[in-house]
Amino acid sequence: MSMCRKARHAVRAEANQELALPVRLSEEEMDQIDSLIADGVFDSREEAVGYFLRAGIGAARRVLDLAAENESKEEPVRRPELVNLISSDP
Repeated sequence: MSMCRKARHAVRAEANQELALPVRLSEEEMDQIDSLIADGVFDSREEAVGYFLRAGIGAARRVLDLAAENESKEEPVRRPELVNLISSDP
């Protein structure tokens, strides 16, 4: 892990804060989220996008585990299995 990444990780862990992240969605994706809000599933777009982001991270656990394993190496390499896993659409 690079020094910069280590520093960011330490700061976040210390503060234990949530971070904001702007995202771009297609009109269709936004309509689907708005529909869920209208149906009372979520209270806001922020809540809906956060839910789907966390669900996606959970579903991608294998990719994240492989990336963490690769990052711990002295000289990380671009692993073909990682590239293949993230290249395919969910």
